[in-house]
Amino acid sequence: MTTSETFPLPDELVGIELPDEMSIISAERNTTGETNSVFYCRALFRDRQVAVYIKVAREAGGRLGHERNIIERIAPSGIPVPRILGYSPAPREALVLEELPGELIWDHIDPRRKLYDRDFSLPHFVAYGECLGRIHSLPAEGPAHRRPRLYGLIDEARIPEERFQRLVSWLTRHTPENRSQTFVHGDLNTASVLVHEGRVSGVIDWEFAGLGWREYDLAWLLRARTAFLGTAEEREAVLQG
Repeated sequence: MTTSETFPLPDELVGIELPDEMSIISAERNTTGETNSVFYCRALFRDRQVAVYIKVAREAGGRLGHERNIIERIAPSGIPVPRILGYSPAPREALVLEELPGELIWDHIDPRRKLYDRDFSLPHFVAYGECLGRIHSLPAEGPAHRRPRLYGLIDEARIPEERFQRLVSWLTRHTPENRSQTFVHGDLNTASVLVHEGRVSGVIDWEFAGLGWREYDLAWLLRARTAFLGTAEEREAVLQG
């Protein structure tokens, strides 16, 4: 593995080993990355130009080795996942993935985004649900789903507001019974699914995948956003899929 010799790398990529015969031409930080730092790069790889995403762990627990193992395991299933071009455990975990075709499904179902078409939004919601169904059909094996933190979740004791305390009390009294586990993505959202010509062309961000409750994935998928998934029609389209 070698480092880039043709482009001044961003600080977070300095020292990260790249696959043999790869050199970076350009790199742009992806601002949507939350768990790890993500860079969209143009590169020369084995005498051809490729587009790649380089994910770099911000700290211990970035789970990029886990993501690599998950992608390798499910690639033969037919679910479209990125091709792994390289992985390095040190000095920080880094994963190099070839770009998949398509656009974020987010662009097709959010009225504020450029590719939104009201007449074709519901079929994309159906495709969104179909994608999750395919993931849940994978063999239920492997490590447990883990999400070590969730958007700065804080201890309920720090929120004295009465309605919130009633909600915490209700959830505590109604803890769901143990259910059989299935394979879950753990973070499937509108920035994790790519579509091309109406079909899912890629599923990314597998850091938190593993054995878990399908209800977790469903709740994560169906949560209302600012401009979409706030209507029964949209939620029913997802569940139909």
